[in-house]
Amino acid sequence: SNSTITNTIIAGSGNDSNFGTNVREDSIIAGRGNTGKIKKGLMIGDQHAYGDYGENNIIFGAQTTGTDNDKVLNNCLIGGLQNTVANLDNTQSSFIIGQSNILNGESSAAIGFDNSVRGDYCAAIGFRNNISGDNNQTIAIGGQNTNNSADDIKQVIIGWNNEGSTVDDNIIVMGHRTEADDVVSNCALVVGGAEGAGRPNQAFQVQKSLTRTEGDPNYYANIYMTDLQDYADDTAASNAGVGIGGLYHTGGTVKIRTS
Repeated sequence: SNSTITNTIIAGSGNDSNFGTNVREDSIIAGRGNTGKIKKGLMIGDQHAYGDYGENNIIFGAQTTGTDNDKVLNNCLIGGLQNTVANLDNTQSSFIIGQSNILNGESSAAIGFDNSVRGDYCAAIGFRNNISGDNNQTIAIGGQNTNNSADDIKQVIIGWNNEGSTVDDNIIVMGHRTEADDVVSNCALVVGGAEGAGRPNQAFQVQKSLTRTEGDPNYYANIYMTDLQDYADDTAASNAGVGIGGLYHTGGTVKIRTS
């Protein structure tokens, strides 16, 4: 072994280096087959194999790996099974909890199963959420949501299989199979839902104020219901599946079904 060990407790078997000089200082390593550098950290479990765990990290579980072993991981918490630290450039202050998550970003988090977080100041909570883009400050909660955006577009996505905006910043997308770009521009909130293979449906959208000048028609936020259906009366709405208390319109007049 080419290891340099200082003030470190090592317990278990096969906790050695596959990455040349293995500096281990002021740390605790316990388990089996753990490799890589670590300083002022805690590594517990089975076959963690990242190159340089840097300083002040806690690694537990099994089979944490990295796709760029020349980068340094600092001030991070990683726990679970088969999580991956991907192409990090001196990543700081991020954490992964769960199984088969991928994280590449600063001050970001992946919690759950098979989430992919590739951006700074982001979080994915749930399963198979996909966040990409540098510095986009996005949060995805639920399952199979994607932010769908370039850099510096901040959004919160909540629900199932929703797609975030590629153009509107500071937007909230909620529901099931909602597509944020299939709406009016400059939105602050999109809520929708659709079952099966039909096109995504937007129940309503809230458009941001377009001006800061009070009294201007564009000073106020607007509500849009682009998918609100046109029925002649409550009977026709009922036959189409609109429940009691549901909204529809008749030639542009919004109504509430009451009977």
